[in-house]
Amino acid sequence: MDTGFKKFYAKSLEFREALHRKIPEVPYTEETEKRILAALTLLDIATEHGESIHLLAVNNCYISATSLLRLQYEATLKAAWIYWVAKDHIIDKWHQSLNEENVNRVNNSTPTITDILQELSIGVGKGIVPNELLEKLREFRQLNKMSNSYVHSGMLAFNRKKEGYPIMGMIQIMQSSNGLEALCCMIAGDMTQNREIMQHLINLQKSYLDCLPMQLSDIANTFYKN
Repeated sequence: MDTGFKKFYAKSLEFREALHRKIPEVPYTEETEKRILAALTLLDIATEHGESIHLLAVNNCYISATSLLRLQYEATLKAAWIYWVAKDHIIDKWHQSLNEENVNRVNNSTPTITDILQELSIGVGKGIVPNELLEKLREFRQLNKMSNSYVHSGMLAFNRKKEGYPIMGMIQIMQSSNGLEALCCMIAGDMTQNREIMQHLINLQKSYLDCLPMQLSDIANTFYKN
């Protein structure tokens, strides 16, 4: 394993474990149960994608790892939407029994990524959604526009498989994944309504800045010093 990658990978796993260590069980009432459980389920899906990205990367499955980043983003985005702004009747649909008709109902009632971001923006204006979280979700979308090429086996995926995937580029993907994981934990932390937990999560991110999105030059200086 590449020395710089090995150093980053160990630190990254440490960061991800630390993010989850102090988040307590999320409280909910009869009124909020469906909303909270739906959001937590989507956060779990996002976390699973993030863990899979790391497992794939360490096993040299770089194209698959990069593709999963798009799925991790969508799960994180939908968790935020469900938790803060989705209508109750839409959330009820997510809890229906699994069959083709209900799957189609959920698909037809779920907004596009653009529309979800717009609904979250309206939530920011109403003081419901944290503006910083929305900005991070928007920023991620802009920085990872090329991910579709990996998901749909386009030219980027083709070229990386043919010519080789730059290892520092893979570190960037994992850092982006960690950024999404941090957002997931911040959403879960908000559910606890515990300011100490939220401050702990903020402090962790400051302590592990090298596990979060960086420019290639910064990655080289941090993990590939002679």
